[in-house]
Amino acid sequence: MPKTIALVNEAQAIRSTSGVYYHRLEVPYGYLADHYGYNVFVTNLFSSYVGRMLAEGKDPSVDVLVFNHVLDFVTQPELEWETVRKYAKTVVCDVDDMWRLPNYHILKNDPRRTQPILPTTHFTHEEYVEYCVQKADHVTTTTNYLASKLRNFNPKVTIIPNTIDTTKEQYKVRREASEKLRIGYMGSTSHINDLMQLKRPLKKLWENYNGQFEMVICGVPPKPQRELLQNEVDLGAVMVDALTGGGVIEDYRIIEYKDVYKYATMFNEMDVSLIPLLENNFNAGKSPLKLIESCVMRAYPVVSYVEPYKELLTDNMFVVKTPNDWYNHLSKLIEDWPLYHIPLMDDMLSLAEEYDTKNQIHKLVDLIEGF
Repeated sequence: MPKTIALVNEAQAIRSTSGVYYHRLEVPYGYLADHYGYNVFVTNLFSSYVGRMLAEGKDPSVDVLVFNHVLDFVTQPELEWETVRKYAKTVVCDVDDMWRLPNYHILKNDPRRTQPILPTTHFTHEEYVEYCVQKADHVTTTTNYLASKLRNFNPKVTIIPNTIDTTKEQYKVRREASEKLRIGYMGSTSHINDLMQLKRPLKKLWENYNGQFEMVICGVPPKPQRELLQNEVDLGAVMVDALTGGGVIEDYRIIEYKDVYKYATMFNEMDVSLIPLLENNFNAGKSPLKLIESCVMRAYPVVSYVEPYKELLTDNMFVVKTPNDWYNHLSKLIEDWPLYHIPLMDDMLSLAEEYDTKNQIHKLVDLIEGF
């Protein structure tokens, strides 16, 4: 009989599905349901599901319960965990990035992270992540680096890489031709520190290639939704400033944030995908998803030579090892775009194929069947 798997998505109750939930739970476990016959369902609070089932005289037991980072609760986490332990045979905690923020992160002092999650518990968000990792029967994560950190709290860790289900409509490549090279960035305002390294080289690029390229800035949140720092700096404006070389680039477009079911379509607006990432322990805990997405969507990556990308980079890719490389690589692409088109495309297609969900899902099947 196929196993029953419960996915706990706290975001379901308060906002649209998060990108983390989409890539780490919805896509892979949805694939299990569609192609392997597993009984997969979603609940925002496991204890509520149990209560409903018991009220109907049904058995609420599940074979596997999966959540990302933290298990949601109403008043006290211990009570939710008691219910989980009673009705879930195996509990899996998925962690896809570093849960403790460095001092320089823009959300480091966010009250949602520094203060207890609720008045009824002493846990901060970071402390509760570690509690959940310890309580889980098994932990899944994205990379070897992150696995090494998680094993300090739980020895049972399995790497399930981020993948792209290319059958989804948003991953269809529909790029229209353009006279100018479209250089794009797709990401959120949480990467402000990483984006700052682009400001000077993009300014220089415009000074020398004015009118020969267009900047495409994807993911800027609408003004009412923009997150403000304590000094009320508009992070959306800071993001745009960095990606226009300090405001000197005149030829640019802003594409506002799209939800997780449409966001990949923004790659169709660019020829080149900028992937800047500073080298530090926090960033090393990220997954190479942005590089994989760029390859799937045929947006040529210009990417920082840092973890988590190093193992996936090829000789044909435009890899940034020094600050000057941003300008050097982009100027080559502007001048000789056809010259680099074919060899890089082959590498992109190979990487996209390797990280297609259908070619990686066996790792998750093996894990689930081993419980």
